[in-house]
Amino acid sequence: MRGAVGSAARSIRARPFPWLCLQAAVLAFSACTRPAAPPPAEELRIAHEGPVITLDPVRVEEDATHSVVSNVYESLVAFDKDMRFVPALAVSWTSLDERTWSIQLRKGVRCHGGGLLTAHDVKHTLDRGRTDTASGVRSQLATVESVEALDDTTLRIRTLRPDPLLVNRLTYVQISTRRGPAGAADAGTGPYQVVSWTPGATLEVRAFPGYWRGPPPIERVRFVTIEEGEKGIEALARGEVHTCCASCRDISWNGCEAPRAFARCGATA
Repeated sequence: MRGAVGSAARSIRARPFPWLCLQAAVLAFSACTRPAAPPPAEELRIAHEGPVITLDPVRVEEDATHSVVSNVYESLVAFDKDMRFVPALAVSWTSLDERTWSIQLRKGVRCHGGGLLTAHDVKHTLDRGRTDTASGVRSQLATVESVEALDDTTLRIRTLRPDPLLVNRLTYVQISTRRGPAGAADAGTGPYQVVSWTPGATLEVRAFPGYWRGPPPIERVRFVTIEEGEKGIEALARGEVHTCCASCRDISWNGCEAPRAFARCGATA
């Protein structure tokens, strides 16, 4: 079974897609009809509905942090817009038998702190995810018995019992390098790298020039925590932020729980 997707893949609710707020911001700006309303080239400021609790991807437990931090880290496998598996840091995944999976990593993925991502980094992340008592992904890796790095780009995962949903579960696990302390600002491989972080307040990131997909179009992004949706809209109206990412229930709307992005037309950095 190679890169297969069954109906079971849809049985677990996916986390918000990587780049969620940034993608929503670009779409919201594109909906503005004024000709002078492109996303700011230097810095995009986003009011986010929840604080970033940690920069350690293994310890991320709630969606607000995940949707921001997933701009810095990536998973082995991702979902596309139709909820189908697509390669991310892994280019293929093969079931060798009922309990053994072989995962081939993408070559040439650069880390924010320098060097290339290897299977040893992935093994380190998965082992931490299984054993760290504060892990937010421990339940996703509960069936994993062992992880082996066979070489720099080949990983073998052995499960305690047959687990047809393992690939689905791996979409929840974001990978960091094994160099440096857990949650280090330069431990990711994603489109943005951390510039500064004030816990509970702001996270500033900048485009990573060595990103394997190519650098993103917006150079710098600042996520500002404004937990009450109404205040985020007010900050947007005052021009303090360019985009507000909030759920409908936070701004007194009924019948919707999905995050929405609102952009200020004509905004400049």
